[in-house]
Amino acid sequence: MRGFHRAARTLPLSQPTISQHVRRLEAVVGQSLMQRDGRYSRVTPAGEILLVEARRLLLHHDETPRMG
Repeated sequence: MRGFHRAARTLPLSQPTISQHVRRLEAVVGQSLMQRDGRYSRVTPAGEILLVEARRLLLHHDETPRMG
């Protein structure tokens, strides 16, 4: 389990901003993506599916030849 503060240290975002982004994603998909336990969080099964798909899309994006 890891808190959002660790992500905030890695990314140029604050912990509240990361929490807000996760809440917005949860609203879009209509499911909880994180299971919260006090200051810590873990990814739910729906979050794992979204994470795998997001990584696949990013990999595809990175492999796409640039035009122009």
